[in-house]
Amino acid sequence: MGIKRCSDGNHCQETEDTDVHDKKRKFILADWKNPQEVISLLIEELELRGAKVYVCPDLKGSDTYGYVISDEPLTHDETCYFEKG
Repeated sequence: MGIKRCSDGNHCQETEDTDVHDKKRKFILADWKNPQEVISLLIEELELRGAKVYVCPDLKGSDTYGYVISDEPLTHDETCYFEKG
């Protein structure tokens, strides 16, 4: 069984290719009832690509998700700056 590759947002065709991941793209899929799963997969992929991902300090322990993504390391004060905007 091949993979469905979409040339546009509406039409997908099955191919014989079995490699869904390459260095430039990755398909991430998670159940809608588990948002933490998709967030974890996205963070993992961003970090593999060299991004730094920080949980917004003021949101820890709440039911709201918030992250700062950077291509360079940030201090605690810098991550707080983004929260306060």
